[in-house]
Amino acid sequence: MNNRPTRQRDIRNASFDIAGESLWGFQAAMVASATVLVVILRQFGAGRAMIGSITSIETCSVLFPQMLGLYLFRTRARRKVELIAYHYVAIIPFLFLIAWLLQQSPHLSAATVRIGILACWAGFVISCGILMAVWMDWVAGLFEVRFRGTVMGLAFCASSILGTAGGLLSGWSISHGHAAHTYALLYFWSAWIASLSIFLFWFIEDPCRLDCDMAPPSPNSILGIFRESLSDGDFRAFLIGRILTTSGFCILPLIGDYFSSAEGGAVAPGALVSSGASIALGMAVANLGLGRIGDKFGHRLGLIIGIATQILALVLLLFAPGRMVCLPVYFAAGICGGSAFLSHYNMVFETCPHDNRSAHIALANLVIGGCTAFTPILAGLAAAYLGMHLVFAVSLALSVLALAWFLLRVREPRQTAAG
Repeated sequence: MNNRPTRQRDIRNASFDIAGESLWGFQAAMVASATVLVVILRQFGAGRAMIGSITSIETCSVLFPQMLGLYLFRTRARRKVELIAYHYVAIIPFLFLIAWLLQQSPHLSAATVRIGILACWAGFVISCGILMAVWMDWVAGLFEVRFRGTVMGLAFCASSILGTAGGLLSGWSISHGHAAHTYALLYFWSAWIASLSIFLFWFIEDPCRLDCDMAPPSPNSILGIFRESLSDGDFRAFLIGRILTTSGFCILPLIGDYFSSAEGGAVAPGALVSSGASIALGMAVANLGLGRIGDKFGHRLGLIIGIATQILALVLLLFAPGRMVCLPVYFAAGICGGSAFLSHYNMVFETCPHDNRSAHIALANLVIGGCTAFTPILAGLAAAYLGMHLVFAVSLALSVLALAWFLLRVREPRQTAAG
């Protein structure tokens, strides 16, 4: 039993959580898939279909392997140690591999480089996906529900603020350096900073009891848990709303390709990456504001705000000159991202009707991912053959439908529980 006073432990845990997330956000923005990866793949000859597949690869790789985490990380008392070690063994090495591929690119064919980089990126997000549900469950268990949203909001706000700096640094480096060498250095330093980020989580004190381990879930018990989760009509309505929302804004890498093209203003690679830093700035604003708003009024409101911002971004893409809206569109995308992470996961936490929160998180992500995984590939093909403006128009229609659905059909879980 931990004898440290609860308040002191909470402050300590919040401090290291915020510090660790901040450094992770910094390194992630240095090699952001929505901008840096798009620029790299374009340099090595990727078309819109391949660039559109980035989001599909990320969705499939992050969401579908999550069930493995329920079996790999079932020992609750050692979960912190296992999660930290897993990052060093199965996640961070992929960043070093991408750095090595880029360093060797003068000696390799363009096809080998772009396929190799995309494969390594897929490996990175697959490894992240395996632990995502368990990691979110672990973090959620560190803090009480009355201030969990605020702590998470502060952590991801700090992460996004440093992410803004990371994106600006990356854009400056690309503008002033030799392309392949600069890209390799960005991934190399990203890997080292990620290593430091995860090391900080070692200092978090886990309040779990030593007797709270769970037996590995059987397939039948998992199906029973899934049925219990899906039996709730409000949870089903929430899933439908998130599917519509995600489908309406699955085009972020394509937005980078659009701005890089003549029709989108032919924004230079360094300028595009620097503008993309406003994604992190938007996420900082969202995480700081939506965490507090969610704690006071419910996280459904945070998702509604995110959808409204998503609609604004798509209207700008459709009706304003490309180069002029690069910064505001990416800033709006950051607000959408903050909503889709912070508000989404807190609503998933609060809709769980049983004590297996990891399985409930995995189910939500599996349903949403299963319905949206291949939408970005279709969007990429449509953009290649029919044009980006049609893709933007369809995305806008889906986003308006998502907003109407959340307003009319999705209930706030806290009000439902109170009722």
